[in-house]
Amino acid sequence: MRGIRIALVVGGVLLLGWGAWLMLSRQDVAQLLSAALWLGAVVVVHDGLLAAASAARHHLRRSVPTSETHERPS
Repeated sequence: MRGIRIALVVGGVLLLGWGAWLMLSRQDVAQLLSAALWLGAVVVVHDGLLAAASAARHHLRRSVPTSETHERPS
């Protein structure tokens, strides 16, 4: 199992390097900058909107009591 895992990691690293080489060798600078800007925007949207919405949902969910926290009447 360890050999398979190592082979998969090596294969993944080789494919990642090949893809990076293809991207850098076949695209012009404007396209690379556009892709970098798009990737930066994805990070901002994720961290600014989705993570904040998830944190707010978690906070609201914790503040609403559930039936498990109430005592049952005798």
